[in-house]
Amino acid sequence: MKKIFITLLFCLVLIFPLLAQNQMQNLEKYWKYRQELRDKFIVISSDVEEPGVNIPAAETPNPLKGAY
Repeated sequence: MKKIFITLLFCLVLIFPLLAQNQMQNLEKYWKYRQELRDKFIVISSDVEEPGVNIPAAETPNPLKGAY
């Protein structure tokens, strides 16, 4: 039993580093999601006092149903 456990642990230690992401992949994913958030879910305006801007949108356009 101990031999099987050690073998499984050894296999996991070898496989685990292959599943990790490096910093460049994380930065690319961050900038992609940030741009998607700004493009699709936030109405940006320089007038911060205008109601309903610079906050996440409650509804997004659905191309299958029309505009909204």
